[in-house]
Amino acid sequence: MIRLLKKPQFYLLLAIYTWLGVIPTDTLYIAGYNDKLLHFSGYIVLMNSCLLAYGTRPRKSVMFGLLLLYSFTIEVIQYFLPWREFSLLDLLANALGLFTGQLLGLTAVRLIHRYNSLANTPGDNNSTPAA
Repeated sequence: MIRLLKKPQFYLLLAIYTWLGVIPTDTLYIAGYNDKLLHFSGYIVLMNSCLLAYGTRPRKSVMFGLLLLYSFTIEVIQYFLPWREFSLLDLLANALGLFTGQLLGLTAVRLIHRYNSLANTPGDNNSTPAA
C-alpha cells in the first residue's frame, strides 16, 4: 500500500506548492513568517518527497535541476501576477533547500543501507539457521 503512495504524495505536494505560489499572499495565514525560511524548509521537504517517490536511481543532478526549474517557473508566473512578485532571493532559498534536502535525504538512505547490511551480516544471531 505504501509503495502505491510514493509517487502520488510527490505530485500532491507539487500541486499544493503550485497553488501556494500563485494565490494572493494576503490570503495566506503564514504570510507573516520569515518567507525565506519557509522557502528553504519547503524545498527540503520537496526534495525528500522526490527522493521518496523516485529513489536514488535517477541522476541526483537531474532531480535537482528539474525541481529548480519548477521553482524558477513558479517565480516567473509570480512576475506576471499583480498580487505576487518575482524574487531572486526566493530562488536562492529554494536552491539551498533543494541542496540541503538532497544531502539529508541521501545521507539517510546511506545510513539505512549501512544499518541493513550490518543487521544482515553472517555472524548475526538472527541470520543463522536453527539447528
